[in-house]
Amino acid sequence: STFVPVDQSKKLVLRGTLGFPQDKILCLFVGRFVERKRPDFLLQCWQQLSDIHEKAELIVVGSGMNQHDSIEDSLPALAANTPHVCFRDVTDHPENYYQCCDMLLLPSSREGQPNVLMEMMACGNPVIGSDIAGIRELLIHGKSGLLFPPHDAEQFKLHIRTLILDSELRFKLGSMAREIIVKEKNLDVVLKQYIQLYEKL
Repeated sequence: STFVPVDQSKKLVLRGTLGFPQDKILCLFVGRFVERKRPDFLLQCWQQLSDIHEKAELIVVGSGMNQHDSIEDSLPALAANTPHVCFRDVTDHPENYYQCCDMLLLPSSREGQPNVLMEMMACGNPVIGSDIAGIRELLIHGKSGLLFPPHDAEQFKLHIRTLILDSELRFKLGSMAREIIVKEKNLDVVLKQYIQLYEKL
């Protein structure tokens, strides 16, 4: 599988290739720049975390993709006032980003079951996600990641700060996240679920 954990040396090689800092905690956002994914909420929260900016960098991967609800135009002004953020366009190799970053930030207000969540968990990394349907089914608070009420910016920032400062917790949550995905979402299980769904329909 493409989505697997990597060791520290591979992580550093990937960071070098992508032009990311070697010595920082990298927080990742991957998604369309649309209202429900809330990249604007993320940037506003990140601005207010200046006390941990020397330790961490926010990597934002995505675009508005010409969607009708794109908020791409409103992001440059926000980004201009937000330090320690690196923007990258949509990629065919998201696994490189998952593997070289330390955590995923998923502040959506609505989701199906996000691939990005499952893929990051499969890479053995923790996720901080909104406590909404589609995320809370896989992300068990304090076990495989951290959840926050969708509009509670203070709780979201607290979780980010906590994970940036606690490498042991990052490792513990990331390991459990991988375990859950391997157990619940391996290909055989997913195929069986699809077959049952088709038979029902």
